[in-house]
Amino acid sequence: MPFISVIVTAHNRREYLRDAVDSVLNQTIDDYEIIVVKNFKDEIDDYLKENGVKSVLVGDQTQGMDVISGLKEARGEVISFLDDDDLFLPRKLEKVKEVFQDDNVGHYHNAYENFLDKTPNNLDKIHIKKDYDYTIIDNQEKVKKFKFMMNTETEINSSSISIRRSLFNNSFSYLEKINHAVDVFMFYLALMSEKKIVVDPEVLTLYRIHSNNTWFYMNDDFENWLEHKKSYMEKEIEDYITMLNMIKSSSFEIFIKEYILDLKLRLARLPSPYNNSKYKATIKDYIAYYNRYKSLRSLLSNLTAFTPSFIRRKLVKKWYQDERSSQEKIVQVSKIKNST
Repeated sequence: MPFISVIVTAHNRREYLRDAVDSVLNQTIDDYEIIVVKNFKDEIDDYLKENGVKSVLVGDQTQGMDVISGLKEARGEVISFLDDDDLFLPRKLEKVKEVFQDDNVGHYHNAYENFLDKTPNNLDKIHIKKDYDYTIIDNQEKVKKFKFMMNTETEINSSSISIRRSLFNNSFSYLEKINHAVDVFMFYLALMSEKKIVVDPEVLTLYRIHSNNTWFYMNDDFENWLEHKKSYMEKEIEDYITMLNMIKSSSFEIFIKEYILDLKLRLARLPSPYNNSKYKATIKDYIAYYNRYKSLRSLLSNLTAFTPSFIRRKLVKKWYQDERSSQEKIVQVSKIKNST
């Protein structure tokens, strides 16, 4: 029986999947299984079978349902996740196995590094650590260290997450509704459990930057960006409402409510017709935001939602340009260089 089950999810994208699978096959331990959940048939199917990889064919469904489909096939006590366009470094699962020898650990997040499109050919020579300490957070410290976990991005990047399978007990009815924030969903599962969260500064996962990233959306067309931004934020709100229903009356409820509020106010700032959303901000929302942050500058920024659409378009264009500049900076400072 394998100790670790690695679930690789692939939705429509085919070009990087073999590289992702190979990065799991080339681990320094062998006490694991690989399950690929994908919504297409491809010539890679023979390769997967030859290498003992389980392949689960699914239809058009939420990312949460993709995870459930993989979990139903998994035999491991610990589940590690990998997106089809990302990579594990060779020591990833060795470290996962080491961490989960402590039965009280429920969630482990290793650091990740960006790389540009082409798969590096020197994965075994990449050794990077972030500038924070290896941290074990027990149940009593989770609220106190919530900000630290946000600052170290513990809640994001599925390919950096390993979680004890038992934490998924009784969660499928919520997980199946999650559109794309499965990483955040697993983070809140860990917060709600009594088990420890481990935050590791060692880079064991590589995040591929390319034109089809869901989060790292690169598009030169402003109208396309507006449409993507509206759709993405609406799905984020839906996901967080699902998580809010799951953790009602917990100490972490306030963090989800704050994020939903922020998303609603951001949607309201989009120009017409992109601000026409079922998640409309109310006057009560603006008051709640101001009372929470006591920032006149932020309040004035959000009140631009009440200006004519042509003014909002100009203001949001600045938002778009800032986001593009930020993305370009991320591309420029990526530490993992392509090797020839």
